[in-house]
Amino acid sequence: AGSAEDSSEAETDLPTPPTKLLAVGKAATVLRSQDGKVWTHADVRIVPGLKFNRTFLDAAAHSDGNRVVLVGRNGVLARSDDGGESIRLGSHSHATGVIVEQLLLGWSLPRALWAVKQTADLPDLKAVAWAGEVVYGVGSRSTLIVSDDSGRTWRKQELILDESLTLWDIVFVTP
Repeated sequence: AGSAEDSSEAETDLPTPPTKLLAVGKAATVLRSQDGKVWTHADVRIVPGLKFNRTFLDAAAHSDGNRVVLVGRNGVLARSDDGGESIRLGSHSHATGVIVEQLLLGWSLPRALWAVKQTADLPDLKAVAWAGEVVYGVGSRSTLIVSDDSGRTWRKQELILDESLTLWDIVFVTP
């Protein structure tokens, strides 16, 4: 057994984190850290100059360390391709910015409008997880959403459940 001094040191020292940490929260907060001690704000924007002010409830990083998907209140969906340094919205909550971004990427207007329509009327999204190259999100009103393009577009998966049920988390268990 260690002394009281040993246990107090252990309580203040953080375990060695991975090379990138992200924390999400209210008012579009996304914080980044390399060591768990010093934190900076990520650049949360849809298109340059257009700010976003919604609450993120969860984030999940792909095993490549670059792709990150975020979900939150009122159906908020966002993604990052640079490990969370910059966050791009991908939901109806800022449809104009999403359409502009997709048009700048060379998407046709009908395709951009279709992508935004897929996220219309989403409730609060509570959790998100990667399963290989596919991303799943869950939330209020028995919602399950799926993206097979790193969170650029989403589709609702119909579940035969009581709509008053809230799904709080999604975890993939493998043998």
